[in-house]
Amino acid sequence: MRVAARAALNEVTRASREVVLEGPTPVAEAAQILRRTAIATNGLLGRLETGREEERSRYDAAYRDFRQEHLRFLELARVALEVG
Repeated sequence: MRVAARAALNEVTRASREVVLEGPTPVAEAAQILRRTAIATNGLLGRLETGREEERSRYDAAYRDFRQEHLRFLELARVALEVG
């Protein structure tokens, strides 16, 4: 699972760099925040092996933050791509 998570994190990092370079400012800022939350969440994933409830709670909170930022980024990107 960690290998797959690391590969996904690499994709988020690559994609966020492209958005930072080419996207409008609000979308670029959201991409940077999304990347930081993805890195934080991925860092906590390995700690789940301890089986300690506090580690699970920390990971769950980080994952919720990541999902919130992911949805925010998608909405900003969607609006920026709208052709009207």
